[in-house]
Amino acid sequence: MNGKSMDANTPAADILLDIRQLETTFFTHVGPVQAVRGVDLKVERGEAVGIVGESGCGKSVMSMSIIGLVANPGKIVGGQIFFNGQDLAKMADKDLRKIRGNKIAMIFQDPMTSLNPVKKIGGQIMEVLHLHQSISREDARKRAIELLNLVGIPSPESRLDQYPFEFSGGMRQRVMIAMSLACDPDLLIADEPTTALDVTIQAQILELMSDLRNKINSSIILITHDLGVVANLCDSIRVMYAGKIVEEGKTRDIFYEPRHPYTWGLLNSIPKINIEEKERLIPIDGQPPDLLKPPAGCAFAERCPHAMAICQQQQPPLIKAGQGHEHRAACWLNHAQAEAVAAPLFAAQTQQDKLEGQA
Repeated sequence: MNGKSMDANTPAADILLDIRQLETTFFTHVGPVQAVRGVDLKVERGEAVGIVGESGCGKSVMSMSIIGLVANPGKIVGGQIFFNGQDLAKMADKDLRKIRGNKIAMIFQDPMTSLNPVKKIGGQIMEVLHLHQSISREDARKRAIELLNLVGIPSPESRLDQYPFEFSGGMRQRVMIAMSLACDPDLLIADEPTTALDVTIQAQILELMSDLRNKINSSIILITHDLGVVANLCDSIRVMYAGKIVEEGKTRDIFYEPRHPYTWGLLNSIPKINIEEKERLIPIDGQPPDLLKPPAGCAFAERCPHAMAICQQQQPPLIKAGQGHEHRAACWLNHAQAEAVAAPLFAAQTQQDKLEGQA
């Protein structure tokens, strides 16, 4: 891998990204906030992984940790981030800049805060190409036109000379995707890429990402608070809560057989198209824990209707759950000696019907 010899700590060749026990902390004036608390995550080449959870659960901080853009006063305080066999967590910033935007690209939530408002679209795309590739201005312009055409922007030759404000929100997001694909990245990280868009444009952007994944075989990490967004695009899902992954598995495992009460809550909170008039949505009661002082036991225990005494005392490990080989949940309910508690059938069945209807 990259000409380096493999050792016992180096990931297998088919694993593109291997995060091991990542810890990222923000050292604020009131104390250290443990935003990411020992996350493990593997992404295979060509795989699409969804990271879901409420706002503030650590999804975006984890993604920023991967590319070395954690803002002060945040700092990676533990763990390893292997990408193509190299540990990004130990890499000098000048070396990381050669990977960021080149081999790893990121699509941010709001393109208006990521695009330069006083610089033409073409110039911004060409800048990425000049930064990472030895390419002439003429060839860079041709490549920029190809990229705009690839993401479905009409009349790319003329749109290249326009400014961001001349594009709609959906078109600006397409420009961001074009920029992220400029150097044919091995890994594309999309952080809430559809949140600010209407549902029609959301569907178009997700379909575009799926098509591009098939064309260039990039791996994708899709970060969202909406489980419905990952249903079609992602091969597997990681559910995050309070800086930890609390459930992981193939997409169908998570939708068909969710085994963590927090995942049940996320599924229950999705609005149903067949909801009765005036019927209330089902929220997750309570608030996430204060990560200045994380609880000794399960972080979800105070909000969980099935919490036991051990949940307050010990953090549960990721325990094999359901029938899926890779399906695991960090919940004591999955322990062999725990009393069986079934997932809410109506929530799981609703999601199953949705997936089968889209198949």
